[in-house]
Amino acid sequence: MPSPKAEFSDAFINFLNDPGIRIERPGTDGATLPEIFVYPDLVPFGQGAAMVSSSGLADPARQEGAVLITGPEDSGKTSLLKSLAVKLLDAGWFPVYLDGREAPVSNPGDVPEAARAAAEAQYTAESSAIVNGPGAKKRALLFDNFDLAPAGAFDPEALARALGGEFALVILTASYPCPAFQNSFSIAEMSRALRNELIRKWVLLRTSDADEIASLAEKARGMVDAVLGKNIVPSY
Repeated sequence: MPSPKAEFSDAFINFLNDPGIRIERPGTDGATLPEIFVYPDLVPFGQGAAMVSSSGLADPARQEGAVLITGPEDSGKTSLLKSLAVKLLDAGWFPVYLDGREAPVSNPGDVPEAARAAAEAQYTAESSAIVNGPGAKKRALLFDNFDLAPAGAFDPEALARALGGEFALVILTASYPCPAFQNSFSIAEMSRALRNELIRKWVLLRTSDADEIASLAEKARGMVDAVLGKNIVPSY
């Protein structure tokens, strides 16, 4: 039986759409995160492991359990979780977002109650009753900056064990890797293919004319290559 449909609250939708910076778009209040976001590639910890797309974390067919994603500050971890929240909801999951810098948790046992409180704010009243109800079997916890929780970094293995009965899927983000954790990934530097996809999205914010898109995209590629080549901005 499919999970009942749930809806995010307006306030949480605004949070998910916020790219974190002001990006001008003619005739609007600015670009939203979905309009510019590109799913990064992930590098599994382990010798010879091939990169995978982070979009696959929301694939209904993927194995359930806990996943750890690491990357330096400003590598896009929060934007990734925001985008996954939307994708997971569309796939029939009940995602709940927590930020370790703000969540009132001092040990892994506090996380389920913090998640229930977060769900009440992140979903409509009717939907939060479904998400927090006893029959919700496809709950997903998106725990951002879990290593910055007030009590200090949790052991991801202990956290995953504590949450196993509450959440079918747990996605953690942290600044530093934990190679001992079995299902760990790091955010890869942006490939040329992803860079081109990002440039195309940015250009589409300005125009829908095919010739102008091609011209602007070519100019943008040259500028981006020059900036990244000089390490003026990180290549994430």
